Amino acid sequence: MMEYTQTALNCIGVGAISYLAYSLIDNLSIYLTPSKLHRYHHGQPGSTWALVTGGSDGIGRGFVNNLLAQGFNVLVHGRNKSKLDRIQSELSSQYPHLSIRTVVSDASATELDIEAVTTAVAALPDPLTVLINNVGGTPPGLDFSTVEAQPASYLDALINMNLRFPAQVTHALLPGLKTHTPSLIVNIGSVAGQLAMPYVSAYGACKSFNNHFSRALKAEMRAEGLAERVEVLGVLVSKVISASTAENRVDFFTATSDQLAKAALSRVGCGKALVWAWWRHWVQNLGLAVVPEALLERILAGVLSEQREDERQRNAKSQ
Repeated sequence: MMEYTQTALNCIGVGAISYLAYSLIDNLSIYLTPSKLHRYHHGQPGSTWALVTGGSDGIGRGFVNNLLAQGFNVLVHGRNKSKLDRIQSELSSQYPHLSIRTVVSDASATELDIEAVTTAVAALPDPLTVLINNVGGTPPGLDFSTVEAQPASYLDALINMNLRFPAQVTHALLPGLKTHTPSLIVNIGSVAGQLAMPYVSAYGACKSFNNHFSRALKAEMRAEGLAERVEVLGVLVSKVISASTAENRVDFFTATSDQLAKAALSRVGCGKALVWAWWRHWVQNLGLAVVPEALLERILAGVLSEQREDERQRNAKSQ
């Protein structure tokens, strides 16, 4: 009996080690596989368009820069017209052989102006083949606060920006993306949608929606026989330097906005529905995955409390 038990345990051990090895190699291959972004040029750079929502700052601006560098015309979405006009002027001088257009629409508004986006896309002289659902974040003023402290209007604006706007834009543009294939949809998710973090409860819930939306939409494309025509890629993001985090402490696991956008575009064609864009964020997540839940909760509470204090100090300086 003992012999059979030992054999069974050995088999279980070998199976577990084999599974872990396979999983590690499978994930590593994501970062070694060449990007297939060029598929969405449709044979010639400058012949198709990419839309980047929230493209005037941070990771969105990183996507705009990298897409232009790889030969795409870019439609830049934002809510500040003067800032968009300045960006358009700068980029047009830098990329005279490509086209840059802008569209103004407030993603946090109660009444979303999706028509502004669809009208801008319809006016493009060439097909839109890439949609980057990047817009997101938190409305200014109450970052890292408790749910109780956030007014209902703030919560609504946060949900609109991170959940309703990307879902509605995807819904509106899918018919065109299915017509002008191959096409690509990239949804920007967050570590906050994977881990239960204090002081970003509603934001994390929205990002959890985005993460699941990417997986389910990819499955839907496969079920409809469109998997080879419309690629859906959900991208997970951890700590990134941006306009709102420039004063935070920088470490090995912190990416610049440009690094993150470049890494995300490098994952195109990897075959996965949801991936960590930057390999260092993936490594960081591997470490967190083995931490006991109670200990992880305390660690996250400490990290978010630090960020909360940083935000308070920034707000005090600006007043």
